[in-house]
Amino acid sequence: MITNYLKIAIKSLRRNPFFTSVNLFGIAFTLMLLVLVASLYESNLGNLKPLTYKSDMVVMNRGMLRDVNYDTAYTFKKTMVGGVEQVDTQMQISREFLGGWYENPGYFLLDKYFRAVPGTRERTFFEDRLQRDVFVNDQKMSFHVNHTDDAYWRVFDFEFTEGRPYSHQEFESGANVAVITTVAARSIFGRDKDVVGQTFQTNARNYEVVGVVEPASSFVSMVNQDLFFPYTQLSASVLTSRDYIGNFTAVHLASKNVDRRNVIAEINHITSKIPMPDDQSYYEELTLLAADFDAAIANGMAPVSDEDPELAWTILRIIIICIVLLFITVPTLNLINLNVSRIMERSSEIGVRKAFGATTSMIARQLLFENVVLTILGAIFGFLAALGMIALINSVASHLFTLRFNGTVFLYGVILTFVFGLISGLLPAYRTSKIHVVEALKNTQL
Repeated sequence: MITNYLKIAIKSLRRNPFFTSVNLFGIAFTLMLLVLVASLYESNLGNLKPLTYKSDMVVMNRGMLRDVNYDTAYTFKKTMVGGVEQVDTQMQISREFLGGWYENPGYFLLDKYFRAVPGTRERTFFEDRLQRDVFVNDQKMSFHVNHTDDAYWRVFDFEFTEGRPYSHQEFESGANVAVITTVAARSIFGRDKDVVGQTFQTNARNYEVVGVVEPASSFVSMVNQDLFFPYTQLSASVLTSRDYIGNFTAVHLASKNVDRRNVIAEINHITSKIPMPDDQSYYEELTLLAADFDAAIANGMAPVSDEDPELAWTILRIIIICIVLLFITVPTLNLINLNVSRIMERSSEIGVRKAFGATTSMIARQLLFENVVLTILGAIFGFLAALGMIALINSVASHLFTLRFNGTVFLYGVILTFVFGLISGLLPAYRTSKIHVVEALKNTQL
C-alpha cells in the first residue's frame, strides 16, 4: 500500500510542477533560515571555544559617572478628625540626570575594588580597544590588539595550536611576549606553524611569540583579536591613572553552584560603597553595569537601560523570535493555500477513485502522505541549501566568524515543518475525501 501511495504521490507532485516547486522552495527556505540564525548565534555567542565557560561569566563593560539633580515635591492633604482639622504632608523625591560620563570602567576602579568578588572563582581584566601596526618587509599591517592579564587564558578557553599563554611571572615583569592567532601568524611570518620563539616588531619593541591560538569565531571584541599582550606593557599613565572611567573590561567566573545573580548582586553592593572621586566631585552617582555574558553583549550593541542591562537581551531575544516566527508563518500560510488549490483541482480524480471503491480514510491518508513526501523533499533541499549558504558565508566572512551546521536546530525545524505540513493538508484532505462521487465527477471544485 505504501508503494502505491508513493507512486501516486510522485505522479501528483509532477502533475503541477509550479505548485510543487513553490512548496519545496518555501520549506527549504524556512529550514535554511532557521539553521543560519541558529548557526550565527552559536558561532558568535554559543558555548564554543573560547567561550566554553560563558554560562558562568559576569561581565562588567560599562560604567557611568552622572550628575544628578534631586527634586523634592510636597503634597498637603487636609482632613477633619473629631472636628479638628488635620494636615497630612507627603514628600516625593525624583531624580533627573543632567549628564555624565559613559565608558568602560577604569583600571584603577577594577584593581582596587573588584579583585576579589565573593562567589567567584576567577576574574580577568583586559583592554581590547587598540590597534597596532606591524611592519613586515616594509609593509604596514594593522592588527586588533587585546591587552590582558595571565588569568585571561583561564577565563577564555582558547585553543592553542602551539606554545602556551604568557605566565604570571612574565605578566608581572612586563616581559615583551605575545600570543597571536594563526591568521596573524600567516600574515606576519607567512606560516602558522613553528612560529613560537620568533619575534616581530611593533611600537618600537621586539616581541617574542610564546603561543599561537585559533582565532575566535565570534564578533565579540573581548575575544576577536589578532594579537594579545600583557597589559603591564601599557603606558604607566594608563595603569596609574585614578580615573574611575576608562577602557577596561572585567569578566568574573561564578564559582560552581553559585548563581550569577548573586555575583551581580555582590558587584552592585561593592559599587554602592565606592566613594566618589575627589577630583570629579561634580559627579554625584557612580554606576557599574554587571550582567551575564549575553545581556552585556546585547546592551553593548544597543544600550536601552542604564539600570537594567538584562532588558536589552530580552528585547533582542523577542526580536529574534519574531523574525523566526515570521519566516515560519509566511511559508506555512502559503503552503496551506497551495495545498487547498492543488487538492481542489483533483476532485474529479478523487471522485473516480471513490467510484472504484476507495474509502474516505484511504483518500485522506493518500493526501496526507503526499504532504509527508513533499516535506521530506523540502527538508533535503533545505539541508543542501543550508550547507551551501554556510560555506558561502564562511568563505566571505571567515575573518569575522565561522558558521557551523546545527543538526539539532535542523531536526527541530524538520519536525516543525512536518507538523505544519500535516496541518496544512489535513483540512483540505478531509473536505475533499468527503465529496460525493457524483459531484466530484461533475466538477473540479469542492
